[in-house]
Amino acid sequence: PCSFSGAMCAYTAAAGVKITLMAHAARHERRHAEAVRLLDPCMGSGALIAAAASEVMVESVFGSDVRKSCVAWTEANLAHANLGGNAIRLAHHDARQEFPAEVLDENVNVVVANTP
Repeated sequence: PCSFSGAMCAYTAAAGVKITLMAHAARHERRHAEAVRLLDPCMGSGALIAAAASEVMVESVFGSDVRKSCVAWTEANLAHANLGGNAIRLAHHDARQEFPAEVLDENVNVVVANTP
């Protein structure tokens, strides 16, 4: 329900996440890659977050954006899609700065972004 003019559509986000996960699996020479811990540092309205959260091989998702409104938009969009829970964490954060310890400790192994 929440979007803005530069937001990625859900179909493009889903395709981008699937391609990224397939590349990740291929890079590790496995039919199915290890559990994915994914980061979207510029989440906007959360299209990539929602797409990643609905993928089986994604264990956890961390999303952030420099705009506080994007955290609220993403939360609303995830609730609308019945996605959420402990495996998804969102934060107001400037991706040009070092990420919080909780993200660094997570050992993120895949990054997706639709940068501004």
